[in-house]
Amino acid sequence: MFKNNIKKFYSIGLMSGTSMDGIDASLIYTDGVTIFDFINNVSIEYPNDLKIKIKEACARFREGKVCWMDLNKLKKTLTLCNLEAVREVINKNTDSSAKVDIIGYHGQTVYHSPQNKVS
Repeated sequence: MFKNNIKKFYSIGLMSGTSMDGIDASLIYTDGVTIFDFINNVSIEYPNDLKIKIKEACARFREGKVCWMDLNKLKKTLTLCNLEAVREVINKNTDSSAKVDIIGYHGQTVYHSPQNKVS
C-alpha cells in the first residue's frame, strides 16, 4: 500500500480540549500514517484567570454577546500559551537531529453547535 520511500517528519501536535484546562504537546516521528517514535510530551496547565476568560468567552457565544476585542486578546494569550508548549516539548528533546517539520493545532473551541453546523 505505501512505498518505503515515503518521507518521515518530526511533528508536534498540540491539543487543548473542551475541559479548557491546558495544552498537551507531543513530539513524534511519523510519515503521517504510522508513528515511528514518540519522542516526548508536555502538559501546560492554563492559569486560573485564563480558564475563567475562556469559559466567559464560551458563555458570551452562547448568549450571542461576543466582544471581538476581548476575543482577540484571548486569542493572543492562547497563542502565547501554545508557543510555550512548543518551546517546552522542543527543549525537552535530547536528540539534536530532530528538527521540527510541522506543527498541528486545532485551536481552542469556544463555541460548538452541531445542530447549526458551526464551531
